[in-house]
Amino acid sequence: MSEWMLSHVWGIRGYEVVRCQKLDPEFLAVSIRGTAAAVRCPRCGTKDVVRKGSHSRVFRGLPVGRKQVWFEAQVPRVRCDQCGITRQVRISFAEEKRRHTRSFERYALELAQIATTADAARHLGVAWDTVSSTTGFM
Repeated sequence: MSEWMLSHVWGIRGYEVVRCQKLDPEFLAVSIRGTAAAVRCPRCGTKDVVRKGSHSRVFRGLPVGRKQVWFEAQVPRVRCDQCGITRQVRISFAEEKRRHTRSFERYALELAQIATTADAARHLGVAWDTVSSTTGFM
């Protein structure tokens, strides 16, 4: 899988593909890592940071046909001497504390506008409250 697909299909910029594997007929796992340009202080945005390890996070991406796509990203932790904080870098393709990408969220919203929440959830392979929380309706 290429960086072009990451950028243009899933909206993931500043990352490169490490590994792509088909887990079974219904799941595709893509391991990605950020480029050096993506490592910035989450508060002030400076590139003058010190890496302090990384943490693996998994995100649900847009499906490809009926295949569910999962992205595993190594998210670096950084220390910023200007701010005095140590945190994970901000992820450009997902909201904070979310386990799905922004493109997945937009797709769920579009589906919920033309189908019931339950039908959209069944199509995406998620619980109905996941679709409900992305659309803002309860």
